[in-house]
Amino acid sequence: MEYNDIHIEQLKSEVLARFGRTLDSPTDYDALSLSITESVGEQISVSTLKRLYGYDRRTTTPRPSTLSALARYAGYAGWSDFVEKREGAKIERHTHTTSTNKRRHRNGIALILIITAIAIIIAIYLAPSRAPKASDTPPTPPVDPAEQLREKWTTLTVTKCDSIRSLRNSHSPEQYIKLVEEFYYAYTFETLRHGIHEDINQLNISDPTERSSTETEIFTHCQEISVSLIREYYRRNDGPTTATE
Repeated sequence: MEYNDIHIEQLKSEVLARFGRTLDSPTDYDALSLSITESVGEQISVSTLKRLYGYDRRTTTPRPSTLSALARYAGYAGWSDFVEKREGAKIERHTHTTSTNKRRHRNGIALILIITAIAIIIAIYLAPSRAPKASDTPPTPPVDPAEQLREKWTTLTVTKCDSIRSLRNSHSPEQYIKLVEEFYYAYTFETLRHGIHEDINQLNISDPTERSSTETEIFTHCQEISVSLIREYYRRNDGPTTATE
């Protein structure tokens, strides 16, 4: 399905209307990401939302999967359904306008011709003297390998946590919290920590301090996602969280 920036801006407006609040701080983006996950069952990372709404100035074209999740959050079947309905509404408005113009055609034809002639003259006068060069096109922002790595481990962590959540109703509370804690410690301090460390070493980051801080940021972000399983359990059961985070 083809789309343009107008469609994306329209979708962003409908998402905010559905969310019911503005995006003025990092916590607003956290809340929107959680609202989308709870509504459509898919996570859009906070960093992706920040770039989409301009909080993060590193703009990128959103992925089709991101647009589809946002469209479903806004009440559509998906991105294609959103674009089709938008285009259909535009055609309907155009048809209505055309019908109205036909009724007024006899009395307004002279005025239309005059306005058209003036518009052509203005267009010719304001036309650029040369065709834009290929170099005039703004360059595509480079892809940040660290951000790609962050999204990779975020997606994996969310998928793993959702798999554990799906077992809640088939286990007793005692069995479920044991399952959650065993998953948390094994995944966080083995799979997550070692996997991120190995991936970071593959990146071309020469500064040890920058490499360490990037690894810590990604690990802490994903650990927060996985520890939410434990928080959810104790919050639902009105008890204090005892697990080491």
